[in-house]
Amino acid sequence: MNTNNTLEEKFQTLFSALPLSAAERQSAEDFLRGSVGHEALDNFVFESLSAIIADPAIRLFRELVKNGKRDIASRLFSILLAKGDSTCFRMITMDVIDPEKGAIDVEVDVAKKAATYAAIIGADLYPLSSYSRDRLVEIACRKTEILKQALQYEKNDSDNGRFILYAVYFYKKYMCGATEERQVMEEDIPLLACYEEIAIGNFDRIYPPFHHLSVAEIREAVENGAVTEHILKLAGLKHGISIQRLKLVVSLAYLNYPLSAKLKDVVKICLAAKPEEALEAMNLIGLTTALDLYTSGGDYDREFSMPAETYIRWSAKKGHTLVLEKQLEANPGAYFKQMDEAELDVANQLFKIIQRKKPEVYKELMAKRKVYHQDKVIDKLLGNLIRYTPDTALIRSYLIGETMVDQLYPIVDKIAKNCYRGGGREYAILKGTDKKIWEGAFYRRFLTYMWLIKGLMFIYESIKEKQNDYSYGISARKVENLFQNLEYEGLDIAHQLSGIGEMEEFYPYSHVEVFYTKAEQVFGRYLEERRSETIAAFKKGDAAERLFGIKVLSQKMEENKAEILYYVGDSSKKVKQFMLELLIRQTGWAEEIKEMLSSKKSAAREFAIRVLAAWKESGMDCQELLVKALEVEKSAKLKELLSDMLNVEDGGVSAGKSLTQKELVQEIHKGGRKRSLSWAYETPFSVVHTVAGEEAGEEYLQAILLYYYSMTTCGYNEKAAFLAKALVADEFAVYVNELFDKWLELGAEAKKRWVLYASAIHGGNEIIERFKRQLKEWPRQARGMIACEAVQALSLNPMPQALLTVDGIARKFKYRQVKTAAGDALSFAAEQLGITREELADRIVPDLGFDEGLGRTFDYGGRKFRVLVTPVLEFEVYEELEDKAAENKDNENPDLELKEETGKKHILGKKLKNLPAPGKRDDEKKAAAAYEEFKQMKKQMKEVIASQTMRLEQALSSARLWSVESWKQLFVKNPIMHQFATGLIWGIYEGGRLVQSFRYMEDGSFNTQDEEEYVLPDSNSSKAAADQQENIPAASGEGREEQPEGAKIGLVHPIELSVEEREVWRQQLADYEISQPFLQLERLIYTPGKEELNESESSRFCERVVNDMSLNSRLTAAGWYHGMVIDGGCIKSYCSEDKGIGMGAILNFSGGFVGCFNENVTIESLCFYRLGQDESNCPLYERDDIEKCLIKDVPAKYFSEITLQVDRATAQPREEKK
Repeated sequence: MNTNNTLEEKFQTLFSALPLSAAERQSAEDFLRGSVGHEALDNFVFESLSAIIADPAIRLFRELVKNGKRDIASRLFSILLAKGDSTCFRMITMDVIDPEKGAIDVEVDVAKKAATYAAIIGADLYPLSSYSRDRLVEIACRKTEILKQALQYEKNDSDNGRFILYAVYFYKKYMCGATEERQVMEEDIPLLACYEEIAIGNFDRIYPPFHHLSVAEIREAVENGAVTEHILKLAGLKHGISIQRLKLVVSLAYLNYPLSAKLKDVVKICLAAKPEEALEAMNLIGLTTALDLYTSGGDYDREFSMPAETYIRWSAKKGHTLVLEKQLEANPGAYFKQMDEAELDVANQLFKIIQRKKPEVYKELMAKRKVYHQDKVIDKLLGNLIRYTPDTALIRSYLIGETMVDQLYPIVDKIAKNCYRGGGREYAILKGTDKKIWEGAFYRRFLTYMWLIKGLMFIYESIKEKQNDYSYGISARKVENLFQNLEYEGLDIAHQLSGIGEMEEFYPYSHVEVFYTKAEQVFGRYLEERRSETIAAFKKGDAAERLFGIKVLSQKMEENKAEILYYVGDSSKKVKQFMLELLIRQTGWAEEIKEMLSSKKSAAREFAIRVLAAWKESGMDCQELLVKALEVEKSAKLKELLSDMLNVEDGGVSAGKSLTQKELVQEIHKGGRKRSLSWAYETPFSVVHTVAGEEAGEEYLQAILLYYYSMTTCGYNEKAAFLAKALVADEFAVYVNELFDKWLELGAEAKKRWVLYASAIHGGNEIIERFKRQLKEWPRQARGMIACEAVQALSLNPMPQALLTVDGIARKFKYRQVKTAAGDALSFAAEQLGITREELADRIVPDLGFDEGLGRTFDYGGRKFRVLVTPVLEFEVYEELEDKAAENKDNENPDLELKEETGKKHILGKKLKNLPAPGKRDDEKKAAAAYEEFKQMKKQMKEVIASQTMRLEQALSSARLWSVESWKQLFVKNPIMHQFATGLIWGIYEGGRLVQSFRYMEDGSFNTQDEEEYVLPDSNSSKAAADQQENIPAASGEGREEQPEGAKIGLVHPIELSVEEREVWRQQLADYEISQPFLQLERLIYTPGKEELNESESSRFCERVVNDMSLNSRLTAAGWYHGMVIDGGCIKSYCSEDKGIGMGAILNFSGGFVGCFNENVTIESLCFYRLGQDESNCPLYERDDIEKCLIKDVPAKYFSEITLQVDRATAQPREEKK
């Protein structure tokens, strides 16, 4: 009943919005109920519905169709058609009108329905194609009389709908039958004249207003049948052409051009203006007809006075082989010229036609043009691989055999960044080109080049082979051939080894095994033939390459003993572990191990101790050696390790408040208010107990809900919170979660939005997940306001995770309305605390219960477990043994975690794979609670990692700075953020300028790029101040009188570092095996070109073609939002704003739709603008006074970051892997 009432209300709301008289409204209501027939609508007086807001009707139609009430939807459609004819088109969805999508039946009004469909297509709400052409014919019951009748019902201001109806009418009547009879009947001549008039009149919309004189000349020429070469040239010289309008016009004119010379001339003009766009539109509208370009367009260059080269190039791109074959016969000169001038993909297509149709000519061309075509291959390959390097000439020189490979060594690292692990597209380019062009020496050189720059996908494609009907694998024979080619090219062993460790991460394990088995054999030969060079290469390699080298050396242990022992002190954990396992098996090397015990390096001594300990466990007599080692050992860390191995010991609510609670319950129940909650109590709730152990009464629980219900402005309610304190929190959380679910089931009525606040405030962690799900769903259902209210409510949840969720929404969310609401909620909370939004975001980062020792204890009662968080933010679980007082706080034993705040240390036992499930000997309640806490912590850790990674990357982009004390509070004292901080490069800033970069080490110290210890300055000190005290001019300039700003700390953007500085930092991170949590040092840098500096728009992405769904998802993921929505849900821009620096950016493109149609769009320009003082809450699409900046005035870091985001969003699949 509630649903029916709600539906009735929606109908009443819609009818109130329509311009219906009282009699018409009564007739409409009676017709809707089915009490009268269609004749009740005959007396409706036409009024345009184009100004009526369409959303309520659209939502109503969708609800009716979804719930199976198609008969009611049909009657509603008839009512709209009776009142407004086709002007109701914006209220109609495709699932209501499109036969392919299960359109509803309309009793009569078929002609009106056809007119409405034409209006929808004409308004560009859906693309014009052969599909929409055929659907219109089907809607008109395949009858030309209905299409003709529909013209009188197409009453919209725009003539697009009539244009479509004319085109489809003539197409159905004259173009679908026998092709020989195409003489227009006399009765249709006036209609054809109207058709031609609309087509010609559209020139004023295709061309911009400032070309009105020349457009008039074009229009006059078409009307008089005088389209000459001069007119066509004039048509092609115009700028600012509306591509969307041109496609509509050329499609509809082409559909019937055999019937009219004027329509044919219209097609000629459009082809002269934008040939490729016009051909694409003709191709789409002509599919499956006699006008299909693929089968009928062989001579269209002559038919439409179009340059043959243009037509050949477009046909090659589309793969229209029949057209190309005819063009080869008719225009061989233009064909060969285009083959020489076109890009590789087009040239390859043209070559294939010649090879198939004229094999003798193909052989002659191959003999003459192999080198010329090979240059095209190189251009294509290098265009993908080295777009951002000035070393193209040197690389080309190598690929064509003019220089040796060693000339590339100095530039390898620089160019490798643009192709790391790529190469699949390049392999496809070669495979798509005639093998005779690239086989032999050229392929060998390119293979060597791809190995140098770590194009692992290319390498994989070159060494794989088909193993069965279903799968591919790496071929040992092809791996052998790979290294033979590298050797033949003169690639030294160090560069053959370089990157070999990457294979393990890139290829599947079964493939890797084959690769490494053969590679180890190859390097084993190198070791015999060129021993010194091979050993030197192993030593200089990265960790994975050193590990590979040890495996090669271990093929002959005794022969390579000295070289193997060199790696005992290696810094890599993987190398250490492998060496330990390797030497534990070498029991015959006891003397060498014994010598290590007296080494000056503690790493070597520790290694020897661990090997001896393993031997001791296996039964060897190593006790005496270990005891002697303990006697002389000076390192506290190693002494404790030896001691462990040898088992040597080292030394409330008052009664008055109870009454107050009772009074509060009685007070809120006065006046029978509980009736307002009846909807929630139609089904039972879970039981809730008081903290005293008694079952809470329904009246008491209702009182809490009523306090939220009674609030004028929803929010936190002190009386409700006071009553809730007397309840078991977890049980009451279940109760309000159930309340939330019941509210959802009944449609989540906005007038009951108080439920959001009651459930958010008391619903615990579980309600957060429910809210997150709904926050994704509600905006899709056009319920943006309720979603905004939910964000406000969620910000009041006391769990830290709630504010983190709100912060995440404020930073990145698909729907801008909700994103803004999240930002407002955080701003309000920050204002209440007297801090900024970013400072609030810092404060709400949870520590997840970890102490400053990076550990957390889980108590099962009988057992305890210690969970440590690693530098890569993963968990390690250990058994925790008994606690004892810390006798030496400087003890360096890694197995002892010191809790400085309690003066105790944690003694760890066996390492476990995961926290075990509670057992019989554990305290049942304690263990269950601890186990649940651990599961929640793991879940929260994933969310924290995701949110903080995004937040820190945004901090890098926006140049966020912290005071020294604030930075320490967040990154030193918070154990989670501590692990983030150690993987990033930080900087000291004065006046916004970087004066010193540094890294935060795992041991709590700081060091510079030169690996010198660094001391952070005080918050109120600065390098400039120190310089002044020593009478040294400040780095930012001499003679500065004002007091220098205090030092700040921020993330260093690579654009602030020199190439040498970036390389030094990269090497340091590699040496310590640090992986950055996001791209910082490896971040692509973009700077304006000289030609851009004095422009207000950047055209570097102009003409890039990208899928509209891909563009939308990538940009919205980066925090962009779409610009103004114009007629039909069309958008032509995306926008991004950074209020911190007062800048914004706009990306303009050819245009798409809010919902996206999985179609290609073309990028047009990127511009930047300044935010005004009063525009903080005003979206860009509501302002028309944007102050564009010259690109030279845009901050370098902001320009680079915005350009990076746009480049990523518009990149093709190959480019995305850079």
